[in-house]
Amino acid sequence: MDAKMKEILLKRKFSSIEYMQEMVEAHGRAVEGLKEALSQFLDRYPDEDNRPPKSGTVDTWGLRVLPNFKGMQEAMASSLEEAKQGDTWGIRSCVGDLRGLSKDMDGVTWDWLDYIDKDIVEKFSRNLGKAEQHGENLYWTLDDDWRPGSILKETITGPIDEQDLLKYLKPGESV
Repeated sequence: MDAKMKEILLKRKFSSIEYMQEMVEAHGRAVEGLKEALSQFLDRYPDEDNRPPKSGTVDTWGLRVLPNFKGMQEAMASSLEEAKQGDTWGIRSCVGDLRGLSKDMDGVTWDWLDYIDKDIVEKFSRNLGKAEQHGENLYWTLDDDWRPGSILKETITGPIDEQDLLKYLKPGESV
């Protein structure tokens, strides 16, 4: 597949309802993973005075981060429905909020996750990473703001499956 066609197909994929749905679902799984992680931590360490060192921000996660994630999930779900009707402004707003939330979390320590079962942490972090990656790709695609050639770099977009891209060909097009 030549680079020009690959770029066209990637833009179609990254602006598709299916791709938006994948982001919303991944974010929902991340929210569930975060709820499980918080629950497990608080079950193991109910008394604040007996919590492990460097786990102090776990309360911030429960009081601020989780509610923000839940609110974002609700907004994503309703914005996805709007996008299915042709209105992508809501989903654009959501991916912008997701980008901002990720940056806001730089000041919140993740150390408490060291005390949670790794499969739960993986569920949360893997799905959050997928939602964020999809959000980035949606952001640049819906704003039609990709730098020349950057959409073709897997270090930016994540893995590119050329076989998967074929389903975004229009009738009469070929590679």
